[in-house]
Amino acid sequence: ASHAPITPTKNRTVVPVARAGHGHAGVWYDVRVVLNGTVATGYWRERGTSTWTQMGSVEAYSDYAPNFVGIGAERGGYLDNVGFGPASAVTLTSVSSLRDVAKGTEVTLQGVPVSAAFGGEFYVEDDNRTAGIGVLYAGSVPVGTRATIWGTLTTSADGERMIQAIDVSTGGMFEIAPLGVTNKSMGGGQVGVTGGVGVNTIGLLMRTTGRAANPTANGFMLDDGSGVALTVANAGDNSGYDGAYVAVTGISSIGPGGAR
Repeated sequence: ASHAPITPTKNRTVVPVARAGHGHAGVWYDVRVVLNGTVATGYWRERGTSTWTQMGSVEAYSDYAPNFVGIGAERGGYLDNVGFGPASAVTLTSVSSLRDVAKGTEVTLQGVPVSAAFGGEFYVEDDNRTAGIGVLYAGSVPVGTRATIWGTLTTSADGERMIQAIDVSTGGMFEIAPLGVTNKSMGGGQVGVTGGVGVNTIGLLMRTTGRAANPTANGFMLDDGSGVALTVANAGDNSGYDGAYVAVTGISSIGPGGAR
């Protein structure tokens, strides 16, 4: 077969049947092609299973029908005669659109700004800072870039909605500025934190001030006199903050039992 550069639309899904003679005859697969610029990455899973495995190569075949693709699988050989089918993931361009999407749904979130990154997770939010969400991902994602995320909606042990990423690509720049609020407004209502008021701020980059107290190796408490004390997660020696009036910038999140 003659090979041509692959030019599928970003995040298209293909559903192949393995060709006889290649060791997988009669087995159905779900295959997904993800584009990062001009680099195509393929993933496969056996129909009915949930684990995706990255392919060794992705090539278009010019001697087959238009939009047919061959996937070089790690299990050996090629899965030939692979036709593009409808996208299995819900494709969205804003974090706020996720509010009506059920847990367990596979989603593609396109071009959203990265506001913060920590070990094993990062956060994204809409350009207008109306909604944000955490993404569980082992790779490195630079803050200030735009990310396209393919993954599954899940919920943390503390009830915070997050995306368990399968694949992440970045491109373009957009720096998010933190929103300033009082301690009492941090977290917000509408399925925010327990006793929260105002706009839901979970997942957003925020800034607040107050007097630090009860420092530990994991952080300290922050009280601005509004009647609500916040837990500030900050690994390391926090003893120098004890009693000091400080300004804190970070992600608004849900703690155990719905705490702020």
